[in-house]
Amino acid sequence: MSDLLRIEDVAKLNANSITKRDKYSEIKYLDTSNITRNVINQLQLLTEDFPSRARRKVKDKSIIYSTVRPNQEHYGIFEHREDIDDIIVSTGFVTIDVISQNIDSKYLYYKLTQPDVTRHLQTIAENSVSAYPSIKPESIGNLNFRFPKLRLQQKIASVLSTLDDKIELNNKINDNLEQQAKLLYDYWFVQFEFPNEDGKPYKSSGGKMVYNKQLKRDIPEGWEVKELREIIEFNPKLDIKRNTIANYVDMYSIPNEGYMITDIQKKEYSGGIKFQNNDVLLARITPCLENGKTALVKMLDDMEVAFGSTEFIVMRGINRDFSSFISCLARTTYFRHYAIANMIGTSGRKRVDTKILELYKIALPKSINLLTSFEKIISKSFDIMGTNQEQNQQLSSLRDWLLPMLMNGQVKVE
Repeated sequence: MSDLLRIEDVAKLNANSITKRDKYSEIKYLDTSNITRNVINQLQLLTEDFPSRARRKVKDKSIIYSTVRPNQEHYGIFEHREDIDDIIVSTGFVTIDVISQNIDSKYLYYKLTQPDVTRHLQTIAENSVSAYPSIKPESIGNLNFRFPKLRLQQKIASVLSTLDDKIELNNKINDNLEQQAKLLYDYWFVQFEFPNEDGKPYKSSGGKMVYNKQLKRDIPEGWEVKELREIIEFNPKLDIKRNTIANYVDMYSIPNEGYMITDIQKKEYSGGIKFQNNDVLLARITPCLENGKTALVKMLDDMEVAFGSTEFIVMRGINRDFSSFISCLARTTYFRHYAIANMIGTSGRKRVDTKILELYKIALPKSINLLTSFEKIISKSFDIMGTNQEQNQQLSSLRDWLLPMLMNGQVKVE
């Protein structure tokens, strides 16, 4: 018979926080929005003037669980990180450190992330008196679970960890491919080191450059300056009948600093921005744009129409063969700075004006051969990223099915 124990009896909640005695010159800060289901999409490197919420210390095997809207699944566990002493997390998290020798931290993490536990905590949050659905640390501390013997806990955690490790590996591969795409775009279309006729870098090999008054910089001879409206259609017209069940993408499901959509849901259409496969979605509000919420849609059938928040801008190439190029363009520092500098509205909720983006100027070769070569290289990377994400969705579904089955003993671990 397994033991029924409360979390607060086997773990310490919010064990350590920054005090006046701590002298941090810099920290790696994790906010609640920057982790989902143990996937960190951004650690902010901060020096001095740390935000007031940057208070919670963590250590190896610390579990973190967001107190705001538990159903958004902003939780995770730290394991085997060499930089753990530099990481500080938001006070929006509850930190959970196991103190019992009979409890495996990873097993407890999986216990806490079961769908029925998340739903239970969300119900508590929705009945709270705060301005938004939230829980208190004791909401987690008072949870009761049955724990089998330590050895069985470790076996169950190992099965689930194997699936999570494969998901993490796919994410790392995708992160690497994203960085390669970003670097290649910069190398070819910003530094102008695209391959010349001899296959050597154009500019550093003596390729002729001419000064362009519009861009106020040198560009390759034979290139021209175009406004984006000449090569991109913004918010193209598509139709979905109201009350139709269609694919839906929430802006917050797009990872920061990511190229690909990771979460597509089915939802009844009642309005919103519409898009198709190979379209590029750009967040148009602060702070989502600053955080890099931009995605190339690669998980729909070509003729399928999906929809999302009106806080997206849809960018579609007039020549649809160059969707990877447009995705990389939308991720550049120059483009994002231009979009942010020309936002309109109140300071707390500024938005990008689509008409302003249409006027953004870019240097392009007159021949499409270079764009075709770039697309051929980068589209393969995007295809791999899409395949990895589809596999991750399948692995996640398997893990989510196994999780409660293993916990309640319906599936046995030998």
